[in-house]
Amino acid sequence: LLNSILLLSSMDIDLYIITDKRGVSEFKKMFEQISSTRVQINVSLIEHDPVWTANLSYSINVNPYRHHSGAWGMTKLWLPLHPALKSLDFAIIVDTDMVFLVDPAELYDERPDRYIHRMINPDPTLANWAYMMPLVPPGQEKAPKNICSCVVLTNLNYIRKAGLVPQAFSSALSARPEWKQIVKVSNSIQQKRRLYNVPNGDQGIYFALWEQNPDLIRPLDWKWNRDKCHKYNRALDTPDASTPHIPVNMIHRNCFGSNIRKRWRADPGDPYFTFFYRFKWLWHDYSWHKPGNKGFNPYASNRYKKPVIKVVPWVG
Repeated sequence: LLNSILLLSSMDIDLYIITDKRGVSEFKKMFEQISSTRVQINVSLIEHDPVWTANLSYSINVNPYRHHSGAWGMTKLWLPLHPALKSLDFAIIVDTDMVFLVDPAELYDERPDRYIHRMINPDPTLANWAYMMPLVPPGQEKAPKNICSCVVLTNLNYIRKAGLVPQAFSSALSARPEWKQIVKVSNSIQQKRRLYNVPNGDQGIYFALWEQNPDLIRPLDWKWNRDKCHKYNRALDTPDASTPHIPVNMIHRNCFGSNIRKRWRADPGDPYFTFFYRFKWLWHDYSWHKPGNKGFNPYASNRYKKPVIKVVPWVG
């Protein structure tokens, strides 16, 4: 993702990377090795404690650990309240397993109020939106699994002014009583609460909000999320006379599972990896390597090797 942003962006970039203490240290090392880019890059490394996210989630009776992404995945819901982002009016939130194929400035231009200041008689409702994201692909059922919070244009200024977080989330969840279950919230058997076990994590909450108040969430074209879960919407199939051209602005390596190295060995021709390995710079992440195991598992125990991120030149 970072490679594609640095290589393709025509605009100056403000990168806000929310990570843990160890991540801050490793990202510093990485960015020290980037000597020049075509545009100005401003990097803010934000050390984050996921307990902050968990506590906010519990405040609206949401189980932050229902989805495999856990409290870290839920963090994007709470970014309008994050103290490190209070000066920001707008943000593009992107999953780290995505790659831009076009200038990221084109995604910035998708916001409906982008050119409102140039209009002679602007429509004031153009600025009244909270989020933009890919909603339901053509031919798919309307369900939490079929929207994608992997790329979200977030109107932080409007969200704060309208007081949407957390009130709008609470209201949307109240319409989904079937999601509430008894959940164990600590190792003590007595510590149980009735919480929303939201399907698909933060994505499910966005879905509930969209169902209740569709004006708050605007659709973003699926060319910004050609993902493996939906077979890239056939956009990467070999075209023929009967297949129309399908635009691809970003590709998304989801639904591979956690063992990315094993997947690469098993399917080196996959379009995501084919594109990924054409970059001048590659990430070689040697963390999580269990002795004697050639696989790569980001959920493995920390008792194995400490994370070491190396940026090395691509040869070929």
